[in-house]
Amino acid sequence: MTGGLKIENLRVALGGQAVLSDITFEVPRGAWCGLIGVNGAGKTTLLRAVAGRLAHDRGAVHIEDVRLEQPRDRARRIGLSVSPERLPDAPTV
Repeated sequence: MTGGLKIENLRVALGGQAVLSDITFEVPRGAWCGLIGVNGAGKTTLLRAVAGRLAHDRGAVHIEDVRLEQPRDRARRIGLSVSPERLPDAPTV
């Protein structure tokens, strides 16, 4: 892959229990994707792990073909807001 986001065999454990396991996908540079699932499926957990807000215990996250090992390195490159009610008044983009 050239550019974009690549997730390889990502595993996240909470309290010693795997809550996500073997998550693998790619989103090419410039593409949009959606993440769909029932409540409790792990969508927010996955987004937090990819964005560096939650540590993963196995697998890799690549952004623009660079493997980012540390959560803080991903957090510097990815903005994430999962709760719109926490955004400041009248945000603009």
